[in-house]
Amino acid sequence: MRIFIFFIFFTSQVFAQKVNTKETDKYVDLINGFLKTNSLIKKQADSLSIYGGDLKAYYLKTKLVFIKSHHGGEFGYVDYTYYLSNDSLVFVNEKKVSLKEPITEKEYGEYERYVIFHTDKKGNVDYSKWPLGTDINNDYYFKNNSVISFQLRNFNKPVKTSENEIIEAAKTLVSRYKVHLEELK
Repeated sequence: MRIFIFFIFFTSQVFAQKVNTKETDKYVDLINGFLKTNSLIKKQADSLSIYGGDLKAYYLKTKLVFIKSHHGGEFGYVDYTYYLSNDSLVFVNEKKVSLKEPITEKEYGEYERYVIFHTDKKGNVDYSKWPLGTDINNDYYFKNNSVISFQLRNFNKPVKTSENEIIEAAKTLVSRYKVHLEELK
């Protein structure tokens, strides 16, 4: 009987978690739709983030619903996108891309040619055809500043991790989020 009760409790928790992530996914899609139609009010941080990157906040009327931070260098970048609902963090996407760095003189020459032929008139380089070293795309679902679900991917393949790594990632993401909130005031 105890096993049956435990089983019912466990399955109800798993089902509740999946429902919660589906609701979060719908909310993220809604905010992304607002972003595409320029329906959100954008606010740029007054200065670079203390983490060394660009920081933007997006508001639906007066409610903060989305924060994006971008930290980039010559051979890669890291983007964090934070989704907020009712002043609470509900979802974070972490994207880390690093280009394959040239090691030899020949590779560096190929890289320079690539940059010349893939730079537009505004000075933006399209790196989409240059080989990547990493292409990490992680999703974290939050409730009460704790991760309740996650998906970790590198080159679109699932990545296995330990519970401690997720706990540390959650601490880092929540800490960054709080710093960004202060920077946007």
